[in-house]
Amino acid sequence: MNPPKYDKMEDMAMMTHLNEPSVLFNLKERYAAWMIYTYSGLFCATVNPYKWLPVYDAIVVSGYRGKKRIEAPPHIFSISDNAYQFMLTDRENQSVLITGESGAGKTVNTKRVIQYFATVGAMSGPKKAEAGPGKMQGSLEDQIIAANPLLEAYGNAKTIRNDNSSRFGKFIRIHFGSTGKLAKADIETYLLEKSRVTFQLSAERSYHIFYQLMTGHKPELLEALLITTNPSAFQKPKPAKGKAEAHFSLVHYAGTVDYNISGWLDKNKDPLNDSVVQLYQKSSLKVLAFLYAAAAAAEGTNICISSIPFCFNYVQDTCLYKNLKK
Repeated sequence: MNPPKYDKMEDMAMMTHLNEPSVLFNLKERYAAWMIYTYSGLFCATVNPYKWLPVYDAIVVSGYRGKKRIEAPPHIFSISDNAYQFMLTDRENQSVLITGESGAGKTVNTKRVIQYFATVGAMSGPKKAEAGPGKMQGSLEDQIIAANPLLEAYGNAKTIRNDNSSRFGKFIRIHFGSTGKLAKADIETYLLEKSRVTFQLSAERSYHIFYQLMTGHKPELLEALLITTNPSAFQKPKPAKGKAEAHFSLVHYAGTVDYNISGWLDKNKDPLNDSVVQLYQKSSLKVLAFLYAAAAAAEGTNICISSIPFCFNYVQDTCLYKNLKK
């Protein structure tokens, strides 16, 4: 073990004895004091606190801007600022890799990196005038941050280990001008777990968007889907097992999706709604049963087939129905 002076060491690379027991002990001691970030050389290790900590506001962002690593406690903002400063001084692209097991905090820390870049990028230039009626609304910084609830609603789900697990990969590019001003951003998504729409383990759920729909906050979608807010009327998404409080907290935790940023709703409302309608119909057993007369008779369903806009094309075999029924 290391001498007592190395207890709660901020940079574990400085410890006399660097091995697995000493690393785990140091992380445990720091975690007990709610110091969730710890350096290890060029890396920053994070222990998920599973609670909200007031260490991400604008004051904290200002405290890490332009600071060296030794001038402030370990934080994801310090890693972000180092990348930002190296980009400005060396004029080279920088990368931040966030990795870990499910539930380690990758999604949250990714949002914090985006938050930091959006905040310092907004400080590096004059503030833009407010957009007029009918024009793009919200700054670029706000738009980048506001994209997270939308991505989480359609791509995150409850798993056994994580209530807000990302079931897809993200590659995020944030572009800056020569002065460090935020210029634009783009997000590439890949490897979405599509099978989760039709099948989940008993202790898991489908994507958040289905449960958000059932809250009734967008009645026009419920009308288009020909559904009620009674979850027992549908096979998918299946009701969650556990306390009602856990069900509500998941919907709340996923965030309220706001489509009104930057006039995005006006340009994408119909395609987005159509996608939701099609996705929900594919995952609904009682709606799907109408595609197969024998299956519909077995389910004893008596809804008018002519009132449902089916989205299945080129369905050639009943194996699809059998798989969705599992």
